[in-house]
Amino acid sequence: MEDVADDASAKQVQNRFVDASEDEEKLALINSFLKAVSAIHPDASGHSVTLTFLQKLPYLAPNFLTEEETNTYDLKTRKYQTDDLSEFEDGTRIDHWWGRDEIRKRYPFLCKMVMSLLSCCHGLQVESSFNVMNDIIDNKSGRINIDTYNAIQNVKYSLKACEKGDIAFHNKKDFLHEGINPKLVRNMRTSCKQYKLELEMKRSALEE
Repeated sequence: MEDVADDASAKQVQNRFVDASEDEEKLALINSFLKAVSAIHPDASGHSVTLTFLQKLPYLAPNFLTEEETNTYDLKTRKYQTDDLSEFEDGTRIDHWWGRDEIRKRYPFLCKMVMSLLSCCHGLQVESSFNVMNDIIDNKSGRINIDTYNAIQNVKYSLKACEKGDIAFHNKKDFLHEGINPKLVRNMRTSCKQYKLELEMKRSALEE
């Protein structure tokens, strides 16, 4: 009986290890972008895979550097791997380390890439933005383009920052005699013109 129980326990342990390995594959830790971002830590400099990961960053995050900056970035990245760097002490913030004058002057475009990555927003407000968009996206509004979603989100956050609702924000004491907000009118006209232009471009594309 003891042998049977031991075999059953061993089988359970084995199954749990298999399940754990399958769950690990689903984690974001195997994401190529996150692996490349991990290479910006100063302690990773000089390691064999760090250069490869750093060189991938301009292609994984293509909006941070221009084409000319990307060419220089590659050279400076190789230099960063071989240079003697100031020690990264415990308790030091990584953005403060990359923000040092000596580092910014020696690797300007590498610093630009790192600071751009570190400035990506995260936290509760980012999570709440998904809830904001869930209030907008449904079966009837599924064809709204991303610019419209972006505009709606900006309006919602502006109202939230003012701690007012849309009615309270545009409320007037005298609706008949109080002037109209010229900026609001200008934005509405610009939006209308842009919408008509997009429709015209779509019609032209279909006709071609």
